[in-house]
Amino acid sequence: MHATILMGEATEVVERFFRFEAGGNLAPIDAPREPPILSDSLLSEMRANGGISSEEFDRATLIDATLRYEIVKFGDYLRNKVSNAYDDITKDPGFRDFLLDLQSRSTRQSRA
Repeated sequence: MHATILMGEATEVVERFFRFEAGGNLAPIDAPREPPILSDSLLSEMRANGGISSEEFDRATLIDATLRYEIVKFGDYLRNKVSNAYDDITKDPGFRDFLLDLQSRSTRQSRA
């Protein structure tokens, strides 16, 4: 939730995060959780230990972690249902394959 508060002549933006609990209640949390696939911290870890190159890291992080997750997890759906948005976002027809390769490498690395 974002709220802009007017305090005299100045404004302040307040940001709070919540999660749904059983029964529909909202519980405050410190920050949203990272996506379970190709999160920023995972890609940083892979780059640090040589699992991916700096160029691969830069290419992958051109888009938000949530969108990387959606492309990997729901790529065919995105391509079929919102193909213009998918094409505009990636600007590269091989981008999903690139992300799938990174996901596969991250899975192999975590097993090692």
